[in-house]
Amino acid sequence: MAARWAVGVDVGGTTIKTVVSNAAGQAVLRRTDPTPHGAQEVVATVARVVSEVDADLEAGRVREGARALAPEEVVHPVGVDVPGIVDEDAGVAVLSVNLGWGRVPMRLDLERALGRPVSLGHDVRSGAWAESRWGAAGPHCVYLALGTGLAAAVVLDGRPVVSGGWAGEVGQMLVPDPDSPGSLARLEDVVSAGALARRWARSRPAGTRGRVVEEGALGVLREVERGDAEAARVWDTGLDALAELVARTACLLGPVDVVIGGGLAGAGRARLVEPLRNRVADLLTVCPPPRVLVAGLGPWSQALGSAGRALAASGEGG
Repeated sequence: MAARWAVGVDVGGTTIKTVVSNAAGQAVLRRTDPTPHGAQEVVATVARVVSEVDADLEAGRVREGARALAPEEVVHPVGVDVPGIVDEDAGVAVLSVNLGWGRVPMRLDLERALGRPVSLGHDVRSGAWAESRWGAAGPHCVYLALGTGLAAAVVLDGRPVVSGGWAGEVGQMLVPDPDSPGSLARLEDVVSAGALARRWARSRPAGTRGRVVEEGALGVLREVERGDAEAARVWDTGLDALAELVARTACLLGPVDVVIGGGLAGAGRARLVEPLRNRVADLLTVCPPPRVLVAGLGPWSQALGSAGRALAASGEGG
């Protein structure tokens, strides 16, 4: 029986998402587990989760419609992606501030814990890979993950650019700070979903700022629609900075698809896609403006991408 399914694991800042999916990006199992702090704790949790998925397969609890999936239909390698700086070629998790690790031989540690090969990836690059195959974009795209922070992935000819793990760290570049004229700020502190909420929260009474931040960028957008002038300023200056990034990307790579993922993607076409597209077009002279698209696979894109890359690494995924 041909193996045409794979286990994909996405280690996020708060949850670990796991899927069993095929080379078409169709999942027959989805589960979430809390993410622990620390590299070895993450390794142990991933090993436990994969072991439980294996047990579900053996017991016939993973089903494609009415049919139970046989264990031999799942390839041996497991796809795992992690956040931070990830050198996929070396199998090393170089740095993850939020999860508390640095220079971890993550692929080797996972393979020892799982007793099977691991295809190690970066979370945003895995999501971009999935979007370029099954989601909103084509084989050439830039995927912008605008959530708590900002990270990007560049996919060319269907392959994510890695560059030792440092490709895509656009959130760390310094840009003019719209809240402090004459100063500089990291781009992710201006345009990420979390940053938009924090920037607007500074204008609110001290006792309400925590709630404002918890509501995130969509809370800011709600206040824009209610006519709040400061919320509108924060939103517009965030889009201005994001448009400059997209325009520079188009000048560097050409008009490749630009896919917006993360919490900001929930703003939709009228408030995000169309205004951003118009701003980008205004900043370009000769280069055609790229398509600006909302991610099509939602929060499971990274786990799906990890499974798909495991299939591809095993020769089953095309």
